[in-house]
Amino acid sequence: PAVYISFLALGDKDGNMKNALDNWCKIKQVANTQVVARGGTVTHHHAVGRDHRGGYEKQMPPLFLTALGAAKESMDPQGVLNPGVLIDPVGKSVGITGAMQVYPVKE
Repeated sequence: PAVYISFLALGDKDGNMKNALDNWCKIKQVANTQVVARGGTVTHHHAVGRDHRGGYEKQMPPLFLTALGAAKESMDPQGVLNPGVLIDPVGKSVGITGAMQVYPVKE
């Protein structure tokens, strides 16, 4: 099932937005890890997105990622269309840039 949740975040109970985002990231990372560990997928009908790229890379066979990279290079040789969402463009390091990387969980 795809659970839909909308919320407006004004921060944690003390109004601290960074703390609220850190907590969200921790919950999201644990949830993604547990879903993948149990054979689920981080993808759904809305596609992958930047926040799910790390899980997507773990789930995709290397040959598929290579083929996807070749197709992207052929169709988008400058690597300007959504760089780094699913994969880095060939020869261009973008990395994972979703919110879970912007606000990494502190161990």
